[in-house]
Amino acid sequence: MKKVSLILAALIFISISSFASGPEGMEERRSLKEQVFEKVDMSKYDTEGSVIVRFEVSDENTIIIQSISTDNPELERYVINCLNDSSIAVSDQMKNKVFEIELNFYLL
Repeated sequence: MKKVSLILAALIFISISSFASGPEGMEERRSLKEQVFEKVDMSKYDTEGSVIVRFEVSDENTIIIQSISTDNPELERYVINCLNDSSIAVSDQMKNKVFEIELNFYLL
């Protein structure tokens, strides 16, 4: 009932950075960002907070979380459950590189 009474608007401001650079990598990072966004379904979570996730994509195309920074332990567990060891489609140039994404959860 709580979720029905609240309108949850999930606004994500995702900033991705990696050790790869150049214009050819920008499109791939955008695709990576979109895939991460799909995996972290924020419409199912009814709290506010910010999570910074540092991860890499393995040779087997799975996300390996290296670190998470947040002051909300519930959000930390939720993001870990959504992302860790999940499959993601990237090119060989994106594998074994470290990425950082900031996810911001908002209730409106």
